Amino acid sequence: MNGLGDVQLAQGDLVGARKTQERALAMRQKLGEKPSTAESQMALARVSLEDGRAAEAESAAREAAKEFHGENVPDLEAAAYALLARALSQQGKLQESETAAKLAVSYSAKSQEPMIRISVAITAARVRNASESELVSRKQRASQVIHNLQALAAQAKKSGFLGLEFEARLAEAEVTLDSGKTKDGVAQLASLAEEAHARGFRLIAKKALAVRN
Repeated sequence: MNGLGDVQLAQGDLVGARKTQERALAMRQKLGEKPSTAESQMALARVSLEDGRAAEAESAAREAAKEFHGENVPDLEAAAYALLARALSQQGKLQESETAAKLAVSYSAKSQEPMIRISVAITAARVRNASESELVSRKQRASQVIHNLQALAAQAKKSGFLGLEFEARLAEAEVTLDSGKTKDGVAQLASLAEEAHARGFRLIAKKALAVRN
């Protein structure tokens, strides 16, 4: 059921995705399956994050990370901390977000799953761009982050992770805009929105259009 919810989320159906993930969570809680319950909590947190409920996402991601740590599942713990980093960043809690991102990177280093490593790295790049603690200039940091995201997009494409490729490209375009290269950023977003919509990734397309406008 989590898989269906993920598809609904990618298609931009936040209402449907929430209902699906809530049903999955209730079912797993009833069965008393703690690890899978934490997975459902994290899936629901992703929906909350996209729906602008960052505080809800933060709470659920923390609980999931705690459970995965107790069960010694570094892959999912990395994913939970990456989600936590995004939720904290969305609330402007930049220092806490950096800490969560570093934990996510640390746990993902133990993962044999390229999808986990790429996803965490994209989040870490976003968090780094928003960082206020680095000594390098904002322009230099943006350049480094963009280069990193381009490499991640290429890696995702090579591995067949289309959704992650689009995520990396969206992040790259956002950083490009943020660095003052408006024309380049807008062009990247327009291209991404068109391609993502055509491939059924309507949430990414919608976010690209929102950033562009």
